[in-house]
Amino acid sequence: TSNKEESMSFKQIIGIIGSLLLILGVFIPLVKIPIVGGITFYDNSKLEAIIVIAIAVISIFLVVAKRYILLWVSGFALLAVVSIRGIQTIQKLYSAKSTAEKIFGEKLTAKITSKVTNIAIGHVHISWGLIFLIVGALLIILCAVLATKDRKKGLET
Repeated sequence: TSNKEESMSFKQIIGIIGSLLLILGVFIPLVKIPIVGGITFYDNSKLEAIIVIAIAVISIFLVVAKRYILLWVSGFALLAVVSIRGIQTIQKLYSAKSTAEKIFGEKLTAKITSKVTNIAIGHVHISWGLIFLIVGALLIILCAVLATKDRKKGLET
């Protein structure tokens, strides 16, 4: 039974770390853009950031209360919100590139415009925020997977 207690605490640690990574990830830049700086999940969408924080806090309570089945719902909900926002952020970057080409295109030749925007967009970097958010959601799902495995083992014996 000591192994079972250790695995339970291991599951809980994974779930809590995942939730904390999500909360931190909301405030860490998703992308870094020259001149503008870092853009966080919170800067990008305050409502979605509050939803992620709320679900992450609920997930902590679910882990502590050992209601692992409900972590499937919170884990996949978090992964969906984070993935959609990440994809939208990347789409906005490419949209900004084409907008910049249109604005500069009226005043400069296409060749110069393309080089300028490619240099600017080339210096845009995906930052740690997105990694924290995705890993956090995956850890919550992993916690649910481990709990389901343990539950199945308990039913078999």
